[in-house]
Amino acid sequence: GVGIMASMAHTEADGDLLALDASHLFKSSMTQIAFKHGTFLRNYMYDFITYFSPHLTKTQVEKAVKLRDNSAVQKLFSDIQLEQR
Repeated sequence: GVGIMASMAHTEADGDLLALDASHLFKSSMTQIAFKHGTFLRNYMYDFITYFSPHLTKTQVEKAVKLRDNSAVQKLFSDIQLEQR
């Protein structure tokens, strides 16, 4: 069979899969995690966020939650270099 998946989802552990670069067919994009302001974040939610983005610790997320607007959140994370795959 054939499947199309993001390059970030393909790792060395997938040695039994053949990956062909098709980046010329698609625009690059960024995956985002969002939640409604005021949502009570349970520990498993923090765990998921950190698993997905190791630079986003529970402390970092708690700081971001306390901010009132997106520009302040972006400023908080402005020094972080994101990995691109």
